[in-house]
Amino acid sequence: MARYGDLVRRHQHIQPSNATVGATVTDVDLAGIDDADFRAVESAWHRFAVLVFPGQHLSDKNHLAFTRRFGRLERGLKRRRTEAGVGRLSNVDRAGRGVPGEALQARFQRGNRDWHSDSSYKRVGAKASILAAHVVPNEGGETEWADMRAAYDALDAPTKEWLEGKTAVHSYQFSHAWHGGLELLSAQELDDLPRSTIRWCESIPPPAAETSSSVGMPATFSARISRPRDSVCGN
Repeated sequence: MARYGDLVRRHQHIQPSNATVGATVTDVDLAGIDDADFRAVESAWHRFAVLVFPGQHLSDKNHLAFTRRFGRLERGLKRRRTEAGVGRLSNVDRAGRGVPGEALQARFQRGNRDWHSDSSYKRVGAKASILAAHVVPNEGGETEWADMRAAYDALDAPTKEWLEGKTAVHSYQFSHAWHGGLELLSAQELDDLPRSTIRWCESIPPPAAETSSSVGMPATFSARISRPRDSVCGN
């Protein structure tokens, strides 16, 4: 199996960042990536957790094709689409005008400015998030990442022992209460939330300190979407 080191030797195109997380990958065409190069990219992802691919400009079709290499696509909370598609996050309307801050679209996106893990409120969280920036401002608006493996490593021994076997409770309803966005869902979709998207104490994966089966490295797993008073379950 090709590893990220194999890809570096062949193409010299994986450049680790100066942080504990992240690398930049160049000289690879994600629209036509072959199996060998994908295995190397996947191995690099397991190693660096975040990969940046500048200058790809993928079509929606190619973006979805690359995403499917990682596994089955996740569906959103809204069930109105008959097939998987690309989710769009924007603060402009269809005419390209910026929406006012009090608009539902703007309030819903406001929550994305705070640190979070995608789909952590679902019984099975997202394996990965694959983002593409199509229109960006001249400055600001960068996506920031945190290394939760390094965060776990930095914990003292008593805290690690306390976290062992505990489960974080992540609530979509709680996380969107302060900035808005629940209005996007129908009454039926809202009614389904407690049963389908809130991870309660009895659910098993993932615990507050989780180990990836692919990487074997423990990491903390909590975010703004965690409930403040009862967000960790266990003795």
